[in-house]
Amino acid sequence: MKKYIQTALITLVFCGLIFGGSYFSSYFIKLSAPMTQVEMIAESMQSVVAVYTSDSDLPASGFYIGNGIIVTAGHVADMEEVEKIIFEDGTQYPILDRIVDPNYDCGFLVVEDINQPTLEFNLAEVQRGEEIFILGHPMGLTFISTKGIVTGRTDSEKFFGDVLLFAVDAVAHPGNSGSVLLDKNGKIRGVHVGGRLSNCGSSLYGYSVNISTFDIIKALAQAGLEIE
Repeated sequence: MKKYIQTALITLVFCGLIFGGSYFSSYFIKLSAPMTQVEMIAESMQSVVAVYTSDSDLPASGFYIGNGIIVTAGHVADMEEVEKIIFEDGTQYPILDRIVDPNYDCGFLVVEDINQPTLEFNLAEVQRGEEIFILGHPMGLTFISTKGIVTGRTDSEKFFGDVLLFAVDAVAHPGNSGSVLLDKNGKIRGVHVGGRLSNCGSSLYGYSVNISTFDIIKALAQAGLEIE
């Protein structure tokens, strides 16, 4: 009897491979397929915020990591006129507290603990040639994405202190300060803090300089902030 049961099971498995193989294969591929670039940007943009001050209609940038914590550039968080953040879905929240790290141009805006999508950190070291996406608000345009590659380290003394920054060849503009830098999987690689622009004929070239994930985490610890 046991032998017949084993034979029946083998037959069922064999038939399943023949008749149902294509179904199970397509189902598995669908489950394991990574997000497309379009899907990654659309999903990640839900965690990006526009940072508004009381004296300007042009926003700066930031992004939500949970527990009511918005990451932005230190010089954005340092502005006394900062009053609210707005998500792409239109929801907005008043700023309850502003924290500026003393060592990095990294800052945090604290709001109530809200139910909004969050971004996660990629803790690997940034590599030259790595593809990077910048999500923020250049020149008054809101919820904009650009793409470039990491070009290498840069002389941080020309920008914001002694922090070791990394450069990306994607052009950033005023308003991009505090923008999130993401890898191709939508994980945080850094925060944008500054850049350089130059004109060449009718074209505009430049690069952005950015604080790494590790420095954001150090700044979080310095501020006594925690995320789940």
